[in-house]
Amino acid sequence: MQTSDPTHFFRTETDMARVDARSRKAEYIKSLKDTITLPGKPISLQVVDGHVWTAESGAVARKTSLETGKTLQLFKGHTGPVTCLQIVKTPKTQLLLTGSWDKTMRVWDIASTKALSVTSMHSDFLKCLLVIPSLGLLISGSSDKTAKIWDFEQTLENAEVSPNLLGIISEHTRPVECLAYDSVAGELYTADSMGRILVWRLEIAADRSTCRAYNLKDVSGHRTGINDILVSQEGLWTASTDETVIFHPRDAERKTVVIKHKHPVKSILLIHVSGTDSRFLVTGSGEIISTFEVTNLLSGNGDIDSLGVTDAHAHNITNVAHIESQVEYETSDSISVLSAGLDGLVRKWKLADLITGVPDASRDQTAQVDNVTFTEEEERELAELLDAD
Repeated sequence: MQTSDPTHFFRTETDMARVDARSRKAEYIKSLKDTITLPGKPISLQVVDGHVWTAESGAVARKTSLETGKTLQLFKGHTGPVTCLQIVKTPKTQLLLTGSWDKTMRVWDIASTKALSVTSMHSDFLKCLLVIPSLGLLISGSSDKTAKIWDFEQTLENAEVSPNLLGIISEHTRPVECLAYDSVAGELYTADSMGRILVWRLEIAADRSTCRAYNLKDVSGHRTGINDILVSQEGLWTASTDETVIFHPRDAERKTVVIKHKHPVKSILLIHVSGTDSRFLVTGSGEIISTFEVTNLLSGNGDIDSLGVTDAHAHNITNVAHIESQVEYETSDSISVLSAGLDGLVRKWKLADLITGVPDASRDQTAQVDNVTFTEEEERELAELLDAD
């Protein structure tokens, strides 16, 4: 196979065939309903008030209408891919927080899309952000193998004031990929690309000049990188590049439950259907969305039930997210889920359809292509090559 494209110089025929297959599959998916095409690749996603917020590879954050699929606002200023974002509500307004490979966090005024403050946080890529409103803290995780603890109280009162550094967690030996806070136990979770999960108790000084983190325990089970963590009333859920999701019960007498997948698991979502008092786990791994009923598992009266499998994207899924329902009596038919992928697409699904499984999105195209994950070194190279589109 010959090509005059200089970007293909080092590609094998298999590589080019894989790219071509993904391109044709993406074009097919774009023709389907409830699909939004983004100019960049979504790395992180949040749904707020019926709008989709995406952190993208092209060094921007974007607000998109779920109804029309059109860009409503664009937040420009970062000089590297935007890896994470969070909407924070204050007594006065709403703020957008973004973190980037350029090692900074920006706080944005949503109404004007103006950056109110820029904080240099780490010596390497900023990978994740977590606001803990009850403590007035912001936690950041980075490829520099640290998690940092910041005083966010003054920033919440005046967004033009950058947060003050209170403490550093330096026990990780690999990049810190994700964070979670257990408000019931008052514990912080930090997880890295080696699969190590550490649990911390935070102690803030009376004058808020420092915050010490005391390591309580390690959470074991995964062989390699942690991509997502969520905390439920019943325990901790973790997703990994080792192609598993693990449920770690809060009750120490119960055993952990391992849920195997065929590809690295990037994102997980736990949904409670109030109308039927049912609980479902939705996962994004490779190009696939998998759905499991976990009602009996969480009640302690049974196991997990594997349900629908949906071929959802033309490239690896980066996020799955829940659209808050406005109906009082929820059913699986009234609840919607969003998925985002490196194919630059955001897709909307009814939970009821994911439970049964949706017909193959690439039925008229080639079979699903091999999924690719990046090492830390490859991420660094990609950072140098990416344009700020």
